[in-house]
Amino acid sequence: MKKVVSFVYDELGRATTTTYQDGNTITATYDAGNRLRKLVDTAAAGALSWDYDDYDAVIAASTPQGNVTYVYALVGRRKGMLAAASQGSNTPTTPLISRDGSPRARKRAV
Repeated sequence: MKKVVSFVYDELGRATTTTYQDGNTITATYDAGNRLRKLVDTAAAGALSWDYDDYDAVIAASTPQGNVTYVYALVGRRKGMLAAASQGSNTPTTPLISRDGSPRARKRAV
């Protein structure tokens, strides 16, 4: 496990930089709505980023492995997602919901 040696915070008290004992850092960027928009890890190849709708729900995520788009039902529950691998292939997936409304597993469309 990596040991954290320091944190840097912005004027709103949000952690913006985390530095580890090995010198690697993770830098976080936030938008005006106080939502996490981007994480950059110097030890990883690439960054993670998120886009939000007007209700603060994540509608898209970008990773070094590809992009994910999320679809929501009118009541705000996540209805499905479309994952696009970095090679350009799309893999639609739909969450399976249990009787109590909680997600159980994901069904992958072929």
